[in-house]
Amino acid sequence: MLEQVSAVLIVKNAAADLARCLDSLRWVNEIVVVDALSSDNTVEIARRYTDKVIQRPWPGFAEQKNFAISQAAHSWVLSIDADEVLPPETIAEIQSVLASPQALGYRFPRRNIFLGHWVKGCGWYPDWQLRLFRKDAGAFQAFHVHESVAVNGPVVNLTNPILHYSYTSISHYFGKSNHYTNLEVDDHLKNSTRISDLSPFRGFCDRFILAYKQQEGWRDQLVGLFVSTGQALYEYYRYLKTLNYYEATGRGHLISREGRNLTALAQFREALTQLGGANGSLAHRVPPQVYSGLPESLTWIARRDLNSFLGEANRLSDRDADRIVSSLTQFSDLDILAKPVEVLRLYPESTWNAAIQAMGAFTYAFMVWSKVWERLVWHNKAGLIRQTLVQESTANELIRKIQWAARYVWFAQRG
Repeated sequence: MLEQVSAVLIVKNAAADLARCLDSLRWVNEIVVVDALSSDNTVEIARRYTDKVIQRPWPGFAEQKNFAISQAAHSWVLSIDADEVLPPETIAEIQSVLASPQALGYRFPRRNIFLGHWVKGCGWYPDWQLRLFRKDAGAFQAFHVHESVAVNGPVVNLTNPILHYSYTSISHYFGKSNHYTNLEVDDHLKNSTRISDLSPFRGFCDRFILAYKQQEGWRDQLVGLFVSTGQALYEYYRYLKTLNYYEATGRGHLISREGRNLTALAQFREALTQLGGANGSLAHRVPPQVYSGLPESLTWIARRDLNSFLGEANRLSDRDADRIVSSLTQFSDLDILAKPVEVLRLYPESTWNAAIQAMGAFTYAFMVWSKVWERLVWHNKAGLIRQTLVQESTANELIRKIQWAARYVWFAQRG
């Protein structure tokens, strides 16, 4: 006889994804949905599948998930997010283990699907997630980001996946990245995490090398290059936001001052401009006026408001991408990196502010060209994309160049 199981979800403005998720949960004994006061029709959709829909203000990820678990009526809990789906083979495996449980918790390999592509590199797979557990043995831990279940007892890995449709668009990707880096700052503040003034630059390099080389993001070709660069920028902004916050709130004692060699930071920026040269893309330079939204968005960096910068850059880059793609006749897959690094040359000064402005301009241009790629796919113009990243030699050249650029961050530390 199968153990009884409650599926629990926390949601907010999840109308675009929720029905797909709940359709894959029709087999469970109970569905519990805790809604954080959505402004769309999330609650209406949820009530088509369950009577147990609770509206509650948002207290944080872990707190909301633990509350949802407390509302479950059955001894086993399946925690799932609105943008996730259980395929039939996974449902069958869950039912099999619930017929005779041999553990108190079960992990699933999660497949992250981005723009229709299953991302196997960049640390995105298998992305183990502990989601099925006995209610009396598990609880979510109170972190602002990457909350996870701790189970007091044995845990077993399952074979079949959860499917994760985490981003509906590139704008959605950058919006979530901005939000989560703010939560990272909250965790740093809570833990009084010490950082260096070089942490943003060091984090950018280290994360790209980890995702693209060590976690073999290069095997995912254009998607892998986008994700690796996106994760590198995530690291950059989570540290830079923390640095700004510490300085603004009198917590300078938590900052190690290592970035004394400003010439080395300028050389780091110059070395990054070589990243796109592997296929000759830099021969076709993009004039700065193409980025019409760049000056306006950079004003927020001057005000040290990175949250507003990333939000405005995300919004304004849509307009520039639409204009570029309307007349585009050729696009190389490497252009999403080759074109952004060109703008770094606009900030050659050996000053701290120039380094921060340069990385902001790089971020803006990366948003633009990523969205150009996305629109080519949307408009069935993928045939315009010239494939170069299928060659392992191109990926190795990119890795070599960013490793070279990273050396200047080390020189900057030396002073």
